[in-house]
Amino acid sequence: MLVIAVLAAPALGLRLGMPGAAHDPPGSPTKIADTLLTEAFGPGANGQLVLVPERPDPAAAEALRKIVATRAGVAPGPVLTVTPRTGPDDPATAELVGWLREVAGPGWHVGGAVAVQADFSAAVTSRLPLFLAAVVAISVLVLALVFRSVLIPLTAAVMNLLTAGATIGVVVAVFGGPIEPYLPVFLFAGLFGLSMDYEVFLISRIQEEWRRTGHTRAAIVEGLVSTGRTITAAALIMALVFAAFAFVDSRVVREAGVGLTVAVMLDAIVIRCLLVPAVMVKLGAANWWPSRRREHPAAPIPAARDKAGWIR
Repeated sequence: MLVIAVLAAPALGLRLGMPGAAHDPPGSPTKIADTLLTEAFGPGANGQLVLVPERPDPAAAEALRKIVATRAGVAPGPVLTVTPRTGPDDPATAELVGWLREVAGPGWHVGGAVAVQADFSAAVTSRLPLFLAAVVAISVLVLALVFRSVLIPLTAAVMNLLTAGATIGVVVAVFGGPIEPYLPVFLFAGLFGLSMDYEVFLISRIQEEWRRTGHTRAAIVEGLVSTGRTITAAALIMALVFAAFAFVDSRVVREAGVGLTVAVMLDAIVIRCLLVPAVMVKLGAANWWPSRRREHPAAPIPAARDKAGWIR
């Protein structure tokens, strides 16, 4: 839990937005062009905004221009072209968009790439809680139907949220901000799909053993021994595939590669093979509620080894 908390801590500083060309790899044409443009015309030249009135009014446009000029560069005319004093992905530029809409009023519309990105980020952010709740609720319902249990699906949901938080934290720590608005959605959905495979594989084996012996702790040991190596090997294969994307020139592809690699390895090794079994041991017979089967306290914990040294 401490490891997960440390990895997830940077997620508190998550800032959604579309990174500009300033975040492209050094030496790339887009990075060079952005640097030259910034040096010649200022950081806001690559993120200009446009104020467009519903009905042209030169007097109103001039009055608004004087107000806007206190916070940004603005060219006169019936349509005002605003040049921010900060870069396109600077939080101050996003704040400027909101301020312009406030001072301009309903008769004016704010356009430009930065405004579009700000609206897109706000739309995704506002619906993200609903998306997360829907995914978690569906997974809990399906697991409850499969295992006829209440605590097992709830535990799986909490574990997945912990992994998601740690994954986002690592991405923020490695790449800084802003992070593409759709990336958390992509990582969360991909993580849930992969982690549920491992969860069903592990819990199915544990439940089979529990039904045979009636002893939860022995069933957990047997289930983990039977599936742990397979889960870890499958996760390692997936992680090697995802790690290859971490070396692509595209920033969003690198973010996805790093995020999925961390998510798969953390989920398989720390969550499924360590934290989930530990929690199940603590819960004991409550794992299988509302099953009416009684716990068998005298069932032995399997510890016999075969000739190859494998625990049987």
